[in-house]
Amino acid sequence: MAVAALAGPALFAQNVFDTSGSEMIEGYYFVREVAITNVSETGTIGLARSATGIIEFGTQGTYTFTGKVMDSTTQNRQPTDTTISGSFGVAANGMMQFQSLLSTTSGQPDLMSGGVGVVGPSAFVATTTETANYDMIVGVPVGSGFSVSSLTGLYNFTYLNFQEGHAELVRNAWFTLNMQGNGKAGYSGPITGAAANIPPNDNHTFSQSGGSVTYTLTDSSGGTLSFPFAPDPRVKLIDGDKAYYASPDGQLILGGAVNGYDILIGAKPVNNASDDDVLSFYYLNGIEEDATDVINGNEIFDTFAGSSSATPIGYSILHKRLDVMNVSPSDQTMNINYSVASNGTFQPDGSNVVYTLGSRDLILTGHGLNGQYGLHIGLMQQFSRTSAVFLHPLGVVNSATYAPITNPIAPLEIVELFGQNLTSASAQAQSLPLPTVLNKTQVFINGIAAPLFEVNPTLIKVLVPLRISPVNGVKYATVQVISDSIPSDPVTVFVRKTAPGVYSAGANGVGGAAVLHANGVLVDDDNPAVPGEYVELFLTGLGSVTPGIGDGAPGLPPPNASLVDAKPTVLIDGIVSPDVPYAGIAPGLAGLYQVNAQIPNGTASGPVSLKIVTPDGSTMQTTVSVQTSN
Repeated sequence: MAVAALAGPALFAQNVFDTSGSEMIEGYYFVREVAITNVSETGTIGLARSATGIIEFGTQGTYTFTGKVMDSTTQNRQPTDTTISGSFGVAANGMMQFQSLLSTTSGQPDLMSGGVGVVGPSAFVATTTETANYDMIVGVPVGSGFSVSSLTGLYNFTYLNFQEGHAELVRNAWFTLNMQGNGKAGYSGPITGAAANIPPNDNHTFSQSGGSVTYTLTDSSGGTLSFPFAPDPRVKLIDGDKAYYASPDGQLILGGAVNGYDILIGAKPVNNASDDDVLSFYYLNGIEEDATDVINGNEIFDTFAGSSSATPIGYSILHKRLDVMNVSPSDQTMNINYSVASNGTFQPDGSNVVYTLGSRDLILTGHGLNGQYGLHIGLMQQFSRTSAVFLHPLGVVNSATYAPITNPIAPLEIVELFGQNLTSASAQAQSLPLPTVLNKTQVFINGIAAPLFEVNPTLIKVLVPLRISPVNGVKYATVQVISDSIPSDPVTVFVRKTAPGVYSAGANGVGGAAVLHANGVLVDDDNPAVPGEYVELFLTGLGSVTPGIGDGAPGLPPPNASLVDAKPTVLIDGIVSPDVPYAGIAPGLAGLYQVNAQIPNGTASGPVSLKIVTPDGSTMQTTVSVQTSN
């Protein structure tokens, strides 16, 4: 067959989310949603809402919720029976979008982003990321044949409560219950947690006495977990009745008070855990409140949606779409180092969040410390090969950061695609501009043939066409490989104006950055940079440039160089570089950006952090070796 006969897919809709995986969550789900809205500039909650009930997910991307909704402005402080309809979508890779039950912007339901996991099976989590509302929903499928005797064994619980709908009354708690199968549950260890408003140890951890916990459970109406009443508010972390369901696989418990604003999630513990237990991909969502300045009446809320991809050597590469109060939403990539204890807990270096592995490593739950309150939920997702030419559903990544699938792509970014049988033999581009066909293999992004750097059976390196941009109304990009006329399954990702990534010297997304002195020598521990010196950084994902450049064409030298339209801020050891004289396509190269930046005064000696910030994104995964004078 002649190469010219290769045909691409029809042009995909540029602003419609992929819903080809929506069958993952067909049927009935028990859901718990909590929304914090109408928040003042200092963090006072104007309106708190919660929803508890059953959603029926249909086959046409619509759902119907039937249950109870609680509203903090209700005079009688009682929930109301409510029916709500909305829309949802699940992509083939498990990414999810969902119309909120509770929060709206400009009269329309907020769109929540999240993912579907393996546990449950097919439990899901989603949060708002684009509005001034802070909203999380969690869902577990409704099973059959459940009774009190079905629920036995240990469960680790994580609990977040915006008590009475007030920011200053926020609580976090974590504890273990032994469900005895007879309607009674005993604590295994203390109830530990923190409360923002309890003196004299505001925001510090303390313990609440246990007591007798009872529970009911039926498959038709779920159950009630009844925690003993805590008469002394100074030691109150959790009490009262929580409506809940257990997932059909018995691995998860999800609940909350129908007349409150809390979320309770429990998971089977992992025994004899190690770093190897997190060697997976997780959709990761969270809702948080920073109450460190609660004494002055200031609180800060945020929500995020993203994912984490772990490595075998004790770190994960993490992406978050973060929506912080009074700040524009942005995408962030970072690497986190951790060491997993035998009980499945770990606290990433420099983090105020403690995570707990659960349910055969299929779920992560996290809670805050030191005045940071929150609930983080990570759901593992896995895929096996489904087509002859197999583009992995999670295998579209930034070629510099290797940030996981929720990280967006940007125009002119270099992206790597992973899979199997992507082409029959390896081939590389031999000249510029880059070709769109190598070894009878093409990559289409929203129906546009993308320039190719190289192809091999398990990896393709491709350049995102300039037209794939929010400037052209593109919100999502669908990527598909066609090898010798055989198409792969399509994979859909988000699109932003920028998706910055710094190349590392080890070509693995972390560690020392690929930074050069002005003489072309690599900056490393043996040849560190010094304050005041100008160094050259190499990146991808900085977006459009002026003057414009053709897809796959080489960068031109000054004075005709194409400079980025969104000039980045460079921070070294947390200090803003005082001068960034050049940021544009590297002369003579395609898709590679060069940023020249001055090392600021005041940095420490040694490998120090390198952070690149653009108007809609940031990355902090690499370091620069600096030597300061003694």
